Amino acid sequence: VDTHVIRLTNRLGLVSTQDPVRIEAEVCRMIPAADWTGFSLRLITHGRLVCTARRPRCETCLLAGWCPSSTLAGKVR
Repeated sequence: VDTHVIRLTNRLGLVSTQDPVRIEAEVCRMIPAADWTGFSLRLITHGRLVCTARRPRCETCLLAGWCPSSTLAGKVR
């Protein structure tokens, strides 16, 4: 669990902790084992390119309508 995974899982509301061990355990309960690596790599890529730490690019994010942390108005719930 790297910094991008910590940030994105919290922003997306998947977890509410900064503890990498707890994040890994919670995500492993949600995602099938065969998809763990791919899920992690996708979060890392998304965190580097779109959901950055200082200036997330919510206007280009495909998840913005469902993301509780999105800065866009009129989100889908």
